[in-house]
Amino acid sequence: MRFMASYAADLKNLPNIPTLLDMVVNFVALSLSSGDSFLPGASEYDDLFYKLVEAGDVLVKFRDAYDLFKRPSNSIATLIKVSEHYYQLIEQKSGRGKNLTPQQVSEVIKSGYDSLAMDGGNEKGLDRWERYREANEKVFLKKVARMVVEDLRTIDVGDEPVVAGIR
Repeated sequence: MRFMASYAADLKNLPNIPTLLDMVVNFVALSLSSGDSFLPGASEYDDLFYKLVEAGDVLVKFRDAYDLFKRPSNSIATLIKVSEHYYQLIEQKSGRGKNLTPQQVSEVIKSGYDSLAMDGGNEKGLDRWERYREANEKVFLKKVARMVVEDLRTIDVGDEPVVAGIR
């Protein structure tokens, strides 16, 4: 999201960018709501929340750059609410001018799960995800792969091959 927010002017008018935006945002939201079932451990799950809090300004920039508030098919509002929730908890814990250690921030994140409400509001609810089926996205994924390979072919890196067999 940070990359896409930084290069919004270049990416905004590409074909299928709305689909990619929705997929990225909804994947992060799904990771928040169900990450404990596929992430290796609790510390990785906590780290996901930490990264979301850290990216609070980027989330807003990302939303505004692509007018995501006009698109009800993504969960950007949920991500921003979660980030703001934890940011407020950290502010309350830290007081004025006091910095928290990473361990203290981790404790705030763990304690904040109880008061966190990840209600999707008018957007796609976090309890109603379509099951991902690679077969349904095969054409899209092939197009993405072809575009990446084509982009790599246009990069001039001197004598070093960018990808094995591609120059």
